[in-house]
Amino acid sequence: MAQYPQEHLEKLLKFLNDEIIHDPANAWFVDKLYKLLPQKEIPPTSNPDIKNIEKYLALDYKIDTLKTHIDYSFIKDNYLRDCFEADWREMLRYRFGTRGHNICFPEFCRYVLIQAERALNVYYNTVFEKDFQKIKENITLHADWVYIPDKVNNVESISFAAKLDAFVKALNLKKEVKDVLDRVREVRNTTSHGSSIPDFNESFFQKHYKQLISQGYPLTSFGLVDWAALKKNEQLNNIYNNFMKQTPEHQLYIKLAWQRQCPFDEVMLALGELVKRVSSILQ
Repeated sequence: MAQYPQEHLEKLLKFLNDEIIHDPANAWFVDKLYKLLPQKEIPPTSNPDIKNIEKYLALDYKIDTLKTHIDYSFIKDNYLRDCFEADWREMLRYRFGTRGHNICFPEFCRYVLIQAERALNVYYNTVFEKDFQKIKENITLHADWVYIPDKVNNVESISFAAKLDAFVKALNLKKEVKDVLDRVREVRNTTSHGSSIPDFNESFFQKHYKQLISQGYPLTSFGLVDWAALKKNEQLNNIYNNFMKQTPEHQLYIKLAWQRQCPFDEVMLALGELVKRVSSILQ
């Protein structure tokens, strides 16, 4: 097999990163390229009993021994703290594609949301001493759009969106944190409806992307409108800001463009900010 100079391969990687892999129109190429790459595996153990356990539990020892970057020590219940840390490690398995798990942004988001919602439940149950009437009054006070039916009698049954909105408004948490976690919620909800929804979303994204291109909108490598370039075209800028930007179709397109970036680090930072605020109140 031919050997190529490292500098040539480095240039190829730079070209792929700058010109190819982030362009939505090249999604088919990226998918095929990914399938060609060999999957790295941790060398198997020689102990057959341990091999069976690893296979069953899909353990990755490096992740199992990592210290969580989110401090859950404020959770006094040992079992509950173990649940937080176990979900944090499962989240990382989908982030890094370790043994038994592929890199998967939707599954990563699912485990982020589990931690975020559980943290909010701990906050409300602790601060209001599990007095559901007080919890209900606090949530509807700060998120006045929320309606909680009489049959609901615990905080776990209230929607994540309602709890998050009330928490953010009551404690002046950064809006960026709420926006990111709301998008995580949308990814989770979309995925939970089955594979036909992602297929529809991809088809919709490609159609809308081509529409923007045909209308002359300048786009970034992720398919979003390039604001700096758009401002140079006054007519197109006015059309976008006064009409296109607020349409339901374009709002969905923006959400899908965010999901396609797979912003793992952005999501992890938002989760960390939420948990940190809960921790500061409960400690």
